[in-house]
Amino acid sequence: MKKYIKKIHEELKDILVHVIIPSAGIGRRMKSYGCKSLLNIKEKKLIDIQLEHINNRFPNNEVILITGFDSERLMNHSPDDIIKIENEKYYENNVIRSISIGLRATKDNEHILIVFGDILLNRHALDLINHNESCILISNHMSENEVGCNINNKGYLEYMMFDLPNKWGHIIYLTSKELDLFKKITWAKNKDKKFCFEVINEVVNHGGKFKCIQDEDIKIIDIDTSKDLQKAQEFI
Repeated sequence: MKKYIKKIHEELKDILVHVIIPSAGIGRRMKSYGCKSLLNIKEKKLIDIQLEHINNRFPNNEVILITGFDSERLMNHSPDDIIKIENEKYYENNVIRSISIGLRATKDNEHILIVFGDILLNRHALDLINHNESCILISNHMSENEVGCNINNKGYLEYMMFDLPNKWGHIIYLTSKELDLFKKITWAKNKDKKFCFEVINEVVNHGGKFKCIQDEDIKIIDIDTSKDLQKAQEFI
């Protein structure tokens, strides 16, 4: 496994990967804590932890942070070497609007990583992403209330919905046909209120394929409540 991971890392070191971090949502159950990307976890900001692992895995990257709620504070307290774009109508739309804004800024790049702004990942979470294949990450450390995945016997996604096991870790890697379909669907009119998993389902329905990456070393949790924040302190 270590040799396989090293090979994947070598293949990716010269490939430019655009990384979109949608962090515009209010997160109503955590609103009093401010923007979730700035949550402190063992004296580190959540976004800094994310960027540390992203930079380690994809050294040739360009990060696009989409802000909304608490935008000014997030703009001022996130690293200066990333692109920051405000979703000014974040309160009227869903995460797909933020992702679509990020995609517009990626020009014609064929390698896109989307990491939701409210997730905490460990250093192994991105290891098995292969630049040749679109994929989603599975983590059963996620909340039971999160979207799960139906996976076929070849390890590819069939569909996503609530109340399924194999919880989606809110990380998606897009390339080739899947990226083209994702852009087309996301940029269509009246998609602003869609959830990301709904768009992924549409991509699959149009012939797209996502490898579902599962491994015992992958740990990803979503921070939705104060209890999740306490759990996060023990996570890393």
